[in-house]
Amino acid sequence: MKAVAYEAVTNQIVAAMEKGIIPWKKSWGKSMPRNAVSNKVYKGINFFLLSMTYHTDQRWLTYNQASTLGGQVRKGEKSMPVVLWKWLKNEKDETFPIIRYYNVFNVSQIDGLKLSQVDEQEVQINCDAESIVSGYDGPKIEFRGCQPCYIPSLDTIRIPGIENFDTSDEYYSTMFHEMIHSTGHPDRLKRDLGNRFGSELYSIEELVAELGAAFLCNASGIDNTIENNAAYLQSWMKAFKSDPKMLVQAAGKAQKSANYVLGIKEHEEESTE
Repeated sequence: MKAVAYEAVTNQIVAAMEKGIIPWKKSWGKSMPRNAVSNKVYKGINFFLLSMTYHTDQRWLTYNQASTLGGQVRKGEKSMPVVLWKWLKNEKDETFPIIRYYNVFNVSQIDGLKLSQVDEQEVQINCDAESIVSGYDGPKIEFRGCQPCYIPSLDTIRIPGIENFDTSDEYYSTMFHEMIHSTGHPDRLKRDLGNRFGSELYSIEELVAELGAAFLCNASGIDNTIENNAAYLQSWMKAFKSDPKMLVQAAGKAQKSANYVLGIKEHEEESTE
């Protein structure tokens, strides 16, 4: 990939950032954990509890709900707890909270369910992007849950399946972000990933991942994710102005990371016309 391409992507991002804040849009909403009857998304601690499971289908039911729908929880299947808060009034018209616990099962743990099929959108596979993903000799990839992430201790990327994203471009952009993070592993580029949320190293690593993902999007012909990336980078605008070198240095690390994913050696990059 030519060096000028990296510069072009960086210029696009900076130009978009200068236009003002663009609301960032979560692109994998179809995989949000929700009740299969009410279709309501679980919130608070319930969201996090259910998001950490291995189930691809993120619909859940209580045992009674499953029975009502003609289903039978398979023997040996383990449930997940969910918490429900309710506010009640006493005789003095004073309100007080009560907490109730329920056990829910994923629809994949239940046989015989009479549920309407989930509408599955057609996703257009980007052959160039898919080639980058499959050609990267990187971490293990697990398609599960609804929280895309790279886990350094396991050297594993976890990401919802492509069918859970609004577009295939959104999926590849997210995958590229996590792939760039993974290049910092000690067995690869040995970059300090700054795991502590809110730290300066964490912020810089996120910037590297966003820029690197944009470079890989460019390499695979994806150009409709720049606005989302730009919105995500708004929080760094003040930092850029106070430290003009920050963006340049981060872009350098991002370029090195993108090259690593693409299998381009540094001397090859320098000699490319």
